Amino acid sequence: MATGMMKAALMVSLLIVAAAASAGAISVCGVDESAMEACRSFCEVGSTVDAPSALCCDGLKNARFSCLCKYKSYLPDYIDANRVMMIPAACHIRAPPNLCN
Repeated sequence: MATGMMKAALMVSLLIVAAAASAGAISVCGVDESAMEACRSFCEVGSTVDAPSALCCDGLKNARFSCLCKYKSYLPDYIDANRVMMIPAACHIRAPPNLCN
């Protein structure tokens, strides 16, 4: 998988973390809370979900991946970074090259 796609996928996981910490409806970098929660089931350690849900994929189509770079230090232990890295490709989402350099 391309480096840009891997970094973009990692950034998606950061949205999931932000959603888990929030009490109300939020939008982070173009992704709303419902999409974050929908992606979470695919990204958790030990998940057996075969693919990200349609809600997850639809919710990330307008994501500003470069905006997500500032959240990369919040990735918790319960998120499987390898599964997160699969999301853009599985959802057919193009991520910018050289993200977060």
